[in-house]
Amino acid sequence: MSSSEPETPIALLLVEDNPSDVQLLRMLLTKAADGKFAMTVVARVDAALQAIATHRFDAVILDLSLPDAEGMTAFERVQRAAPELPVLILSGFSDEQAALKLLQSGIQDYLVKGQADGLAIWRALRYAIERKRMQQNLSQLAQYDHLTGLPNRNLLSDRLTQALLRASRGKKGVAVMFLDLDRFKQINDSFGHSAGDQLLVSVAERLTHCLRREDTVARFAGDEFVVILEGIVDGSHSGVVAEKILRSLSAPLVIDGKEMHIPISIGIAVFPHDGADKETLMRNADAAMYQAKNGGGNNVRFYEPCMNERSYERLMMQNALRPAMERKELALYYQPVYALDAGRIVGLEALLRWRHPSRGLLLPADFMRLMEETGIIVPVGEWVLRTACAQYQSWRRAGLPPVGLQINLSARQLGQSGFTDFVERTLRETAMDPTAVTLELSENTLMENARQANDALKALHALGLRLSVDDFGTGYSSLPYLKRFAVHTLKIDRSLVADLPHNSENVVIVRAIINLAHDLRLKTIAEGVETPEQLALLRAHGCDQAQGFLFSAPLMQEEVPDFVADPARGWPPLDPLA
Repeated sequence: MSSSEPETPIALLLVEDNPSDVQLLRMLLTKAADGKFAMTVVARVDAALQAIATHRFDAVILDLSLPDAEGMTAFERVQRAAPELPVLILSGFSDEQAALKLLQSGIQDYLVKGQADGLAIWRALRYAIERKRMQQNLSQLAQYDHLTGLPNRNLLSDRLTQALLRASRGKKGVAVMFLDLDRFKQINDSFGHSAGDQLLVSVAERLTHCLRREDTVARFAGDEFVVILEGIVDGSHSGVVAEKILRSLSAPLVIDGKEMHIPISIGIAVFPHDGADKETLMRNADAAMYQAKNGGGNNVRFYEPCMNERSYERLMMQNALRPAMERKELALYYQPVYALDAGRIVGLEALLRWRHPSRGLLLPADFMRLMEETGIIVPVGEWVLRTACAQYQSWRRAGLPPVGLQINLSARQLGQSGFTDFVERTLRETAMDPTAVTLELSENTLMENARQANDALKALHALGLRLSVDDFGTGYSSLPYLKRFAVHTLKIDRSLVADLPHNSENVVIVRAIINLAHDLRLKTIAEGVETPEQLALLRAHGCDQAQGFLFSAPLMQEEVPDFVADPARGWPPLDPLA
């Protein structure tokens, strides 16, 4: 639903056995909603399940005291029958603990009879429907790549697990194919990211046409794809499919009127010969793909135990990472964050960079995963926090206006024993005002480490620090955690901003995220804003803050004071809403 009134009546299912309550609710909603609803009334959960099976409803209003079900049992039966339907509880009891438990279990709202007027109930219904739709959209994003529509890494992992279980029972093989587009970076650099995105979509379509219905092709990361072939007798079948893919992609792709030839490197590992579990198969298929790429690209390689080039490269990176701090190769850049209502800088996000002695300036995507896996992220994360706070205080003493400081945290840091003590000590030693610091964590970090995160974040919150959820809209998107973890800000992922305003689905999702945040009294920050059109749409829908190349690239520390000192510095000179 949009923020405007719906054009068609909302179809409601009321599960209530008290005729007086039914009559009162109908009267309240009729007055508040001006006839914009159609209500079906049943007195039992059994009857509700029958109605749900035969009719379409937009929402369910459920009493918790019914002849055939009480409390959580009533809600759970309805939820199992129709998990996509938003459910509101209208109870005669004001029980905070019960309400909290139900909210954590998935209900959209808990209202008490006699304490909510018709307007409040109608508003709660509309918000519930909007939130549920947004949750379903975000759930879709959590499993499918927004650009190509292919399964993403989360769904790929699940499908590979299931494929290996079926193969073990049926004594059949499974082939995992790692595919990487050769020279894709050159296309991005030469023709722009828009052309690169169109290319990825076209490649995804061709890959899909090369496979059977029971096979899976997923976008793994960037220009990397993974294919799962089930039910194969031996590796030769996967070789035939790989050659089919090479032939399909040998025909030029036409992007923006230009013909592009896209060579591709393919590595193959076969279960059970090349690995008995998904991690080993993926690793070995990846190693085979790098061997294909190192052999000149546009070819296919099956995994062989001697393929260790990839492992060697990772080992060299790891060895170079360890002394990087001592050699002062690590550096922090700072990207300004703007308040969209005032057009001024309100924050600086600290971003890690590695000035590699032979490979030049590296972004976190080039080394962060390796830092996480090796544990190097812990001392590096401590260095980032100390350095950013000390640098911020230095700027403040020099007259920098009081803006916020945003610092990213990793899952490894959050789970480290004594981490909150270190943060408290750093704040004290640098005399840093904790209310000026926002710690950013991804959705996946919060949800994969929920119990650990809860304790750590409570302690950090008690210190006065603020919490931001990074990359919102691409992970678990489990709404109850927003309150559970005392979140202050949602950062809308750059992948959702990139196609604005032309991608109508992304427009709906971004708008829903902003509305959800404001309903929960949270702020929103849009990442990766690069065009005036994106800025105009975000401002029109009430996004609070934004950052991106439209305003400024990340700044070196010596560039920050002069940049921030000028109130209009970096603000687009042609304001789309002026």
